[in-house]
Amino acid sequence: MRVVRCAVEGITDEPVAAKLLDYAGLMSHQSLNAGGKSKLDSKLPGLNRAAKIESPWLVLRDLDHDDVGKCVPRLRSDLLQGQTNTGMCFRIAVRTMETWLLADYENCSRFFGVPLNRMPPHVETLPDPKQALVELCRKSSRTAIRKGMVPRAGGRRKVGGEYTALVREFARDEWDPSLARNNSPSLDRAMRCLERLRSSIIDSA
Repeated sequence: MRVVRCAVEGITDEPVAAKLLDYAGLMSHQSLNAGGKSKLDSKLPGLNRAAKIESPWLVLRDLDHDDVGKCVPRLRSDLLQGQTNTGMCFRIAVRTMETWLLADYENCSRFFGVPLNRMPPHVETLPDPKQALVELCRKSSRTAIRKGMVPRAGGRRKVGGEYTALVREFARDEWDPSLARNNSPSLDRAMRCLERLRSSIIDSA
């Protein structure tokens, strides 16, 4: 199996990256959890250079609303401080990684105990996919999901205390990106990028 280094914003993104690499026939040699988007952004130019001269990299980042007044290709170029180098697969989720998870309608519905007909049909148009997932879970048929994903009334938190653990569990054990890519263009582009990266690694071997 071909080896790729990986960098993500936070711990909920780690199993997403691992699953994508696995589906592409690749594996992570080293995983970098940057601890936030701004910290990841500061590392991007260096990772882009490293992808060209050292080893391939997969880097995943949330778009959020950083495309206001700027197209995504221009944003990507600005963050990398130049062209995407050979060996770099830098992909931006529209709008957050939760979009990619929600795009696997059937498995998401089943895991979180939400009726399939309540799943949002156009996930990349959601202004805040993370909160959309929390709101779906308010009416989950599973008590553990409601308690874990939804914050307590009157509290300051936007998500429940088990949000991170449950999202990681879903991404690791149930999420199928080969299904989700059909409902998320940004995920499909990410998977095609990894497919090209795998081909280039094979060709250079």
